[in-house]
Amino acid sequence: MTTTCARCSTPTECTVRGCAYPESIAAADLFGQSLTKYKVDGRGAFPVDMLRVDNSWPCTGHDSARILNSYGNDAKQAITLCSLRAPNFRAWLASGWQITEINGVFL
Repeated sequence: MTTTCARCSTPTECTVRGCAYPESIAAADLFGQSLTKYKVDGRGAFPVDMLRVDNSWPCTGHDSARILNSYGNDAKQAITLCSLRAPNFRAWLASGWQITEINGVFL
């Protein structure tokens, strides 16, 4: 079975067209699970342990690259994550990062 992008109908992740709709989102749709997509902002090293806390993952390859580039870099970063549950606001604030958007709604 071939997974296609729900936005532009290309197979799997279609970063060429710029929509970057990851295969994992399509897989969540297949199993009827509700996906939460949220953006976090912060400076310095990304708190990788927060991926475990929220059971989340980077939504695109670009977001993965931003996480890697955050080490040794004090520039402000905005990273989009996906999860099958709501993020933990307090834990993100305690880590020095802030949730700025959930499912397209700016906070």
